[in-house]
Amino acid sequence: MIGTVTADSSILLDLNQDLVVMTPGQSSNVTLSVENNASSIFDFTIELGDSTAGPEWVVNLTATSLPQVYPYSTDSLDIVVSLSAGANSTDSGVQWIWVNRTGASSAIELYLSVGTMHLPDIDATGAGVNGLVSTEGNTSLVIPIEVSNFGSVQDTILLSAGVEPDLGGFWVNHSANSTGSGAGNETGNETGNETGNETNNSTSLGIDNLLLFGNSYTQQNSLDVILEDLGVNDSVARSSGGLTLDNHWNNVNTSANSWNTTLRDSSVDWDYVVLQDQSQIPGFYRTNANWIDSRDAAINLADAIEDESSEVLLMMTWGRRNGDATNPTIYGNFTQMQDRLEAGYIDYRDNITAQGHQAWIAPVGLAFAHIHDGIVANGSNPLVSGATFSALYSPDGSHPSLAGSYLAALVITATISGQTTVGSNDSVSL
Repeated sequence: MIGTVTADSSILLDLNQDLVVMTPGQSSNVTLSVENNASSIFDFTIELGDSTAGPEWVVNLTATSLPQVYPYSTDSLDIVVSLSAGANSTDSGVQWIWVNRTGASSAIELYLSVGTMHLPDIDATGAGVNGLVSTEGNTSLVIPIEVSNFGSVQDTILLSAGVEPDLGGFWVNHSANSTGSGAGNETGNETGNETGNETNNSTSLGIDNLLLFGNSYTQQNSLDVILEDLGVNDSVARSSGGLTLDNHWNNVNTSANSWNTTLRDSSVDWDYVVLQDQSQIPGFYRTNANWIDSRDAAINLADAIEDESSEVLLMMTWGRRNGDATNPTIYGNFTQMQDRLEAGYIDYRDNITAQGHQAWIAPVGLAFAHIHDGIVANGSNPLVSGATFSALYSPDGSHPSLAGSYLAALVITATISGQTTVGSNDSVSL
């Protein structure tokens, strides 16, 4: 059935792959070869014919003509095939491709099949205040949670509850201090002054040695230095622009590389090793090769870090201020990108723990989202110049400003220490 051809014997057609199987969000190239099996030179035109595939499939020709093809010679062109998000198995079908010359035509069928993709999603932001629910001890709550299947097939989703680091105090105090009146100011000032005076020493935080594996997000504004300003005794960064978790693992696994020698320095006991992936990869589809490489690297890094008696802290990064124009389908705006990054880092964590290791998440991106959503809830635009959310970014809308790096440092220290960072002394000249 595959590769069915309606052919004139003088026009021979072939596809390098007759069947394209994709998961939503992917794209691929297919090469069409056209052989002139006649005794004269001909110009050929190429066009798309009928299709039984769903509208989620986008098929584009890179050329619509092949001029001056000599007798018994072959020329070729690429066909770009993309599958939009939201496609399911019922959108599979056939695309006809016609090749014409004066006096003759041939057609070939390209089969398009939606591959199986399991992509469950849970959205708890509708519960409480952006997912933060307050409850008394020894009580039960019925909480509505939106469960979605963004995969390509009907699926069964198993829900389970896990234990996360206790960041309740951080968020409650942050919200209280942001109210701007009454009890909020009172709580913020009292807690802030007390905590702020204490956080400039490593004893109160309980963080002696912190190692960061990152990229330009970590390098920007010297995040390691800000962490020391907040009370970490010794914070060391190993970073370079664009590095992925896979790059970090390759460095750690290379003898004499500074990533390797720093992690395995026998004179230092690292309390935590912070892992930060490239800014887009965590939210990619789980079938994406880069995502798979990062997942596998996270597991390998966790194993190496545990061998050094240290703990893994995944630094969840933030969505770009206006989304990512290079990936508009999955990263159309900040919220869409942040939701996918959050899910990606949680999946990294789950894959690490499934291998018997322990890993924590410092939800820096959720702190960005908390500020963004608070501004939206107040009826204002978080993207305008001067808005607190917009001020978290440098002019490129991706890398952090000094305020963004400071917020990242606060979330990291709060995650590790369990202490609120509200009122921490600002020693970075904000």
